[in-house]
Amino acid sequence: ADFAPVICASSNGDWIAFKNIDFGAGADSFTALAGTVTDGGKISLRLDQPDGTEIGACTVTGTEGWHDFREFSCEVAGASGVHTLYLVFEGGDGFLLNLDSFRFHSDRLRGDINQDGALSAADLVLMRKHLLAIEFLTAEQGPLADLSGDRSITAVDMALLKRALLRG
Repeated sequence: ADFAPVICASSNGDWIAFKNIDFGAGADSFTALAGTVTDGGKISLRLDQPDGTEIGACTVTGTEGWHDFREFSCEVAGASGVHTLYLVFEGGDGFLLNLDSFRFHSDRLRGDINQDGALSAADLVLMRKHLLAIEFLTAEQGPLADLSGDRSITAVDMALLKRALLRG
């Protein structure tokens, strides 16, 4: 999903929070559309508080204009589920950058519970065992099994997985 905050001329130590960001099964990268006439700065991506767990840090360099927006990307690790996202701006004195928008990307395939890169009957077996309380999913597997996006794993998710397998 794209977010369009339009943050103008952020300074060192400034931050902005976005509540209830659903990272789903997880994010792999972050892309910001930013512009600056200075040397720029860094956008530190933090969870749940301004000094919370850093999941990534995106460096923004000069673009020859406050509104000469270009894409800057970084890797992201350790974000899944729902969190308050803090963008913390770091750098030198004065204004650092303008942020036009940002988005997260994920290569994770919803329903690929065993994380082998494909939807298969093995994923269905894992979900069935979880629903029958035979073997519970790990914290990493849970978001992948939530196909309905309602933050719980139910028979609805199993039906969605079955449908995806039949279409496959």
